[in-house]
Amino acid sequence: MKRKHFTHTELSNPRNRAEYILAMGPSMRGEVLYQFEQMAKGGGGENIDGSTLREQHYRWFSDTWFKEVLAEVKRLRGLIKDYDD
Repeated sequence: MKRKHFTHTELSNPRNRAEYILAMGPSMRGEVLYQFEQMAKGGGGENIDGSTLREQHYRWFSDTWFKEVLAEVKRLRGLIKDYDD
């Protein structure tokens, strides 16, 4: 999947964020999806310098937003025929 360039504001949209994630390399994509799964369940993601990934970068995003991103990833995976895991 060719990587699109999104603005920070555009990445607040779950579909855009899902497209952005799917364009990552397999290792990075797997890590991001793992962290998003944790945050969708109310977690903070990885601990970084005494605070969590969520506290540092996703403070204003709800559990529902992470669930929506993950749902879009799942939906888009079904539409992308050349997706490579």
